Amino acid sequence: MVTNIKFEILDDGKVSVTTGAIADTHHIDADNLLDEIESLLGGTKITKENPEAKQFWKNRQVLKGGKIIEIKQ
Repeated sequence: MVTNIKFEILDDGKVSVTTGAIADTHHIDADNLLDEIESLLGGTKITKENPEAKQFWKNRQVLKGGKIIEIKQ
């Protein structure tokens, strides 16, 4: 699975960061990266839910080794 993090500098100078579905195996690294970027940029962080990412992970889990499986219910 490819993890995507999109950085966009808006016209007002704010930085928008959008992430796709991030596997559990990458979550800590992604969180640490975003925390470091936030500390370098300063200002106030506004976090919004990403419904697409939530939908992707709804019936999936990561096995040891990073393999993603879909759980049939």
